[in-house]
Amino acid sequence: MIEELNFMLNNMNCNKLREIASNLKLDRYGRKLELTERIIEFYNKPNFVINTYNELNDYEKEYIDTFVKQKYTPLDKSLKEITNKYKHSGLSLKKVNYFFINDNIPKFIRVVLDEIVPPYEISYTKTKDAINLTDHYGNIEIEDKSVFYFDEFIKYANEFNIKLTDKKKEISKKDCLRFIGIFNIPEINKRFDEDFKTTDDTVIMKGLIELLVSAKVINNTKDVITLGSNYKNYLRLNKIEKI
Repeated sequence: MIEELNFMLNNMNCNKLREIASNLKLDRYGRKLELTERIIEFYNKPNFVINTYNELNDYEKEYIDTFVKQKYTPLDKSLKEITNKYKHSGLSLKKVNYFFINDNIPKFIRVVLDEIVPPYEISYTKTKDAINLTDHYGNIEIEDKSVFYFDEFIKYANEFNIKLTDKKKEISKKDCLRFIGIFNIPEINKRFDEDFKTTDDTVIMKGLIELLVSAKVINNTKDVITLGSNYKNYLRLNKIEKI
């Protein structure tokens, strides 16, 4: 962290360093070396990013979260919506400057924010027209990591003969666990009920399969899972298009 920050600051002139020091509520007077040391000392506190993030008000957190998630949603539009949401709240953005250096979130801050900022989610409400779900399926939430699950399940379906149960066309517990083990997916394992027999008793796997079926990426109409008519088109999509 110190090496990255020191490199950044050494490539800035005194005016820019004074601007950063002012944003951090630090003494903005002194020579370049003094300003650099002052700024490094400010950021070099134990757990600086986590502690500062936890101290943010709701407005500030949502603002920072939007920058971290900007690869999924238009930044300008999101910031405008947040500003309108909090314009009468009395809350300010005083501490958001702590996360920016030279108008960008530096890597040593972003890697920590990536771990603590809630994942970007898209919620799909059940609807017979859009997704072929039975009444008890309810809502399905897709997280950032779900794209990885989709891709790996397609590989799994292509490489293995995944048998389906006779009545509900569900995947067996054996195949669920084999999928988790082969692709090392602890997140899915944590979301399983302690005791389940098929994917009908699970959370993520059930939604994952139904969405892939509804998009015709895989088929579950026969005794085994087969690749659907849209699987090649799906694999050509980028991450945002997939979710």
